[in-house]
Amino acid sequence: MKNLRGGIRRKLIVTFGLVGLLPIIVIGLLAFQVSSNALEDETGEKVEENAQLHMEKIDRFMYERIRDLNVLSQLDFVQNALTDELSITNDLDSAIQTHNYFESLTVLDSDGELRGQSSNQPGTNYEPSSSWFQDSIQGEVTLSDIQYDDALDEFVMMFYVPIEQGESINGIIEASLNMTHIWDDINSIMTDSSTVELVDQTGEKIADTVSQATVNESEETVSDQLDPQSNIYQIVNQLEQDQSGVTRAQSSADVDSIIGYARSGGYSDYSGNDWVLLVNEDRDEVLSSVVNLRTIILGVALLTMLIVSVTGYLVSRRITKPLMQLQQSAQLVSSGDLTIDIPIRGSGEVKQLSLAIQQMVQDLKSAMKKTNDTAGDLSHQSGDLKNSSEDLQEGIIQTSETLQELAQGAEKQASSAADVVNASQTLDLEIQALRNDSQALTDVSTSVNDLSSQGYEQMVQSLNQMRHVNEQVHTSVEKLNGLEARTEDVVRLTDVINQITEQTNLLALNAAIESKRAGEAGQGFTVVANEIRKLAEQVSRSAVDISNVIQSMKSETRTLADSLNQTATQSEKGVNEIERSNDYFDQIKSTIQKMDETITHVRKTVNTIDESSQHMHKEIQQIASISEESSASIEETAAYSQQQRDTIEQLSEQSVALDQLAETLKSSVNTFKL
Repeated sequence: MKNLRGGIRRKLIVTFGLVGLLPIIVIGLLAFQVSSNALEDETGEKVEENAQLHMEKIDRFMYERIRDLNVLSQLDFVQNALTDELSITNDLDSAIQTHNYFESLTVLDSDGELRGQSSNQPGTNYEPSSSWFQDSIQGEVTLSDIQYDDALDEFVMMFYVPIEQGESINGIIEASLNMTHIWDDINSIMTDSSTVELVDQTGEKIADTVSQATVNESEETVSDQLDPQSNIYQIVNQLEQDQSGVTRAQSSADVDSIIGYARSGGYSDYSGNDWVLLVNEDRDEVLSSVVNLRTIILGVALLTMLIVSVTGYLVSRRITKPLMQLQQSAQLVSSGDLTIDIPIRGSGEVKQLSLAIQQMVQDLKSAMKKTNDTAGDLSHQSGDLKNSSEDLQEGIIQTSETLQELAQGAEKQASSAADVVNASQTLDLEIQALRNDSQALTDVSTSVNDLSSQGYEQMVQSLNQMRHVNEQVHTSVEKLNGLEARTEDVVRLTDVINQITEQTNLLALNAAIESKRAGEAGQGFTVVANEIRKLAEQVSRSAVDISNVIQSMKSETRTLADSLNQTATQSEKGVNEIERSNDYFDQIKSTIQKMDETITHVRKTVNTIDESSQHMHKEIQQIASISEESSASIEETAAYSQQQRDTIEQLSEQSVALDQLAETLKSSVNTFKL
């Protein structure tokens, strides 16, 4: 009971708590996250704007100091000091009082010679070969690194500004800027939650508010170096001129910070330098106002948890009280007491559950009464069943013995019928083999007949072909004889051509002789006569070649004619042989046709015998089947009788067991209070 009460109450309290607490926690976390992000974005914009604004202010400050020096370089006492031996110390001291940013002023000529100096003298060595001197004498404004000057006892930055006279540069004015002015400006940016650092792109600090950026006479450097592995160092190292931004990273003091950064972009004609201003806001300080919101959310969540827990406890108590009463009633029912009344308490599902349990107890009570009555009837009927099964068992035993004797006689009859069937099957196999052999013989005879017909047809075609070949050979011999006669005509023509060419050659020779006698008048005719003689010689040679070819053709033609005559003789012999073979094929074909008729008659006779044998085999099989069916029926009847005997024995045993079960059922029902 305690477990039920504790389980339901615990589940209800936990469920109510989660339902009430989870939305508050989720909404609170979302509100905290949105507020934090918004505050970080706002702070990032502010620090970036501060960095941009103050970096521009530093650039303007540097521009104004360069402009002051440019104006100073054009004053008369500076210009005159480069050409005359004049003392300008008082003038330079007066200029320092006017421009109190500078600790010292020095005037040098183009050779690096000192032409004037203020009372405060820096510890600078004037070397004309130094890079700053060479750059300045070329017309560039040069700035040094920040250094501690022992003579001035200050951290200073040296300005080197060229002195122009007309279009030429005749000297340099050197000024030492006291870095305190820049550090004071840096310190003015600092707030309670922010620090400021001025670094160059190599990560070396120029000024910061972490170490308060104050002048210490015992130090030779102003600041430390940014950690090269830090995220902010990577950003500073890759910044372009006049570029700015904001990031979240660890500051130099190893504090999680929102850092705004801006690189020098110059001012007016001042091109700027590689300085980068970092404004760091402590992230924890920035989010301190949001932390209060988180505390409020946690407080509201705890209060909600308390209220929901109390509510859950009260609700669970109201639900569990009627359930506990139902549990007590159910335990009494489980112990066998069906006389109790189920109380109807509560409302809704609890009331429905009470009514259902009440109906269940009533139905169970009715069922137990019916079961008790049925158990008595079952016990009486099981005794009657036992007596009937014993009488039936004796009759089945006698019937089983009679059926076994009938089964033995039927088995002998079936065995004899099976022997006759086997003999009939053997006869069928022999007749089937004979039928197959006759069929094979018929197929072979048909094939031979077909082959003889095809051979006869082929022989006729061969005879016709040989006759045609013989005719073609005779025709070819006649045409070769005609060709030989034509070659004789061509030989005679070549002889005539040779005679004509000889006469032409003689005429051409006589014409050449006569043309020589004619002198110059016959020279043209001489040329023509020579050409005719050459042509006659070529024709004569061609006629000789033709005659030789014709003689060769004549010889080959004669050889071919002899060969064709021999072929004609052989083809005539082949025609005679094929005609005799054709007669033989006629005789073979006639003999095969007679043999095919005899084989067909034998096959018909075998088919008749096979049909009679199959009919007889079927009759024998029917007799054997009837015998086997009779034997099987008797055996099945005997087996069925044995099964009935076994079933009756089991029925007798089960009637005894049923009687025992009826007694057990009565005992079980008696445990309930009805």
